[in-house]
Amino acid sequence: MKVRHGIAMLVSLLGVVGAGCNRGDDDGFIDAVPEQAALQLDLTGDSAAEGTTTASAELALDSIGVVQQGLAGGVAPYLDGARNGIKALNEAMRTHLQPIAALIRDQAPTTAPGQVRIWGPVTRGVTDYRFVMKRGLIRNRFGWALQAKAMGAPDADYKVVAAGAITVGTVVRRGVGVVGFDLDQLGALDPTVKARGKILASFAHGPRGTALAYGLKGFSPDPARRQPFDAIFQGVHTVAGKNIARLAYHGNLADSATAAEEFALARLRHVRGVGGRADALATGGDVPAGRVHVVNECWDAGAAQRFVIVRDCPVGGIGQGQCTVVKTEGQLTDCAPGLQTEELPPPVATDPMAESEAPEMVTPPTEMPAGDGA
Repeated sequence: MKVRHGIAMLVSLLGVVGAGCNRGDDDGFIDAVPEQAALQLDLTGDSAAEGTTTASAELALDSIGVVQQGLAGGVAPYLDGARNGIKALNEAMRTHLQPIAALIRDQAPTTAPGQVRIWGPVTRGVTDYRFVMKRGLIRNRFGWALQAKAMGAPDADYKVVAAGAITVGTVVRRGVGVVGFDLDQLGALDPTVKARGKILASFAHGPRGTALAYGLKGFSPDPARRQPFDAIFQGVHTVAGKNIARLAYHGNLADSATAAEEFALARLRHVRGVGGRADALATGGDVPAGRVHVVNECWDAGAAQRFVIVRDCPVGGIGQGQCTVVKTEGQLTDCAPGLQTEELPPPVATDPMAESEAPEMVTPPTEMPAGDGA
C-alpha cells in the first residue's frame, strides 16, 4: 500500500523531559512529569525510522498523518508506511509540546497551596504557556495541565490545552494514567497550530510491558485539507520483545487504478530479531462500494518483505470463500512461526480490540482529563 498521508497509532504524546531537569524541592513532582518515552509507539525498535529518539524535531503539528511510503531500502511497503506514520506523529507531538520540556528544564517551580507546583509562564510566538501539577489524595498520584493564553493577557484567561494524570509506579514517570489534548482550544490560542479535534489516551506500565490506547475525536491535522474522523488506536510493548500496533490511515493502494485514496485499518505485530506481519482492511478510493481489500504482509528481521497477498472481498464476506486474489508474492510459509495466522483489526475504526498480550487492558478516556490528580 502506497500511503500518501494517514494517521498511525500511536503513540507519542508528550515532549521529552531530560534527566537534567531543574528539580529544586520537587517532593516527587518531577517523577510524575509526563515523558514521551512512556507513551510513544515503538513498533520495530528502529528509533531513526520511527522518531523515538530524544533529539528535538522541527516538524509542525500538522505533519501528523503525512506519510510517504515506498519500497525504500527494501523495507516491506506496509511496514515502511506504518513506521513513517509513527515517526510523523512522534516527532510532531514532541515538537509541539516543547513548552513542557522548556518549563521544567529551565525554571524552578513556584509552590501554591494544596500541594501544587506551577512552572512558567513561557512565551512561544504570540502564546503564553504554563504548566501546573497537583498531588492527589494518594501520595504517588498526580494530575497536570498545560495551560495557554494570548500573550500578555491576564492569568484569568488561561485555558487548559492538554491535561493528564498518573499514579507513579516503581519507576519514575511510569505507571498508570491518562492524557488528553484539546486541539480545538489549543488552535484557538496558538495560530501556528492547524490541527483540530481531541486526542485522548490511557497507558499502563507493568512488569510485562506497556499497554496504550488512543482515541481520536473529530481529529484532523488541518480541516482545510483533511476531513476530521474518529478512531481508536492501540499499542502493546512487551518486555519479551513483541510490539503490536493498531492503526488507521488514508492512503493509495500500490496497485490501484488511480491515485484515489483508500481508508485502511491495520494491525501490525513485530517480534524483535524475528520479523513481523501486517493485516489490513482497505475500503473507499478505487475499492468499489460494498467491497473490501484484505492485505496480509510479512517481513523478516531485516524489515524486507517476504510475503504479501491482496484479496478483493465483499464487505461481510471475509473468510467465507467469496474473495478473489488480486496480488500475491512469496509464500505464507515465508512468514516467521507465530506470524502465519491472520489477525485482522475490527472493520469499524472506533471499535476496541482485545489484546491478550497486553500487560493490562486499557481504553481511552471519553473526555479530557481534569488534570487535578483525583
